[in-house]
Amino acid sequence: MEPDANTIRQMSVWIPLISALVGGVIAIAGQLVVHWIKECPKHRLDKKRKIMLRKMLDPSKMPARTQWRKLDTLSRVIGASHDETKRLLFEIEARGSTGDQDVWALIEHKPLPSEKED
Repeated sequence: MEPDANTIRQMSVWIPLISALVGGVIAIAGQLVVHWIKECPKHRLDKKRKIMLRKMLDPSKMPARTQWRKLDTLSRVIGASHDETKRLLFEIEARGSTGDQDVWALIEHKPLPSEKED
């Protein structure tokens, strides 16, 4: 049985629409995969840098009589710019000193003065 003219007309409308939709989904999926492949090494490096920063800001691993770490030292050790280091410090919940410039500590060990428990 051959399709009639009405069926052919309906198919000629739906086939391009479905093809465009499938092509769009494939293009978007491809872009997501490319983005993930590009960003994966950066996320891995960030994770390693955060682990190193947390270790460096652990009071038990700091030099004697030291409660803060200089941004220059932190940046040099993890091999990142100052801006990148600051971004990572905020992500691990560290804060800068309210007194000295460019020294950092974890908030859990050095809460802001208004957050200290009495």
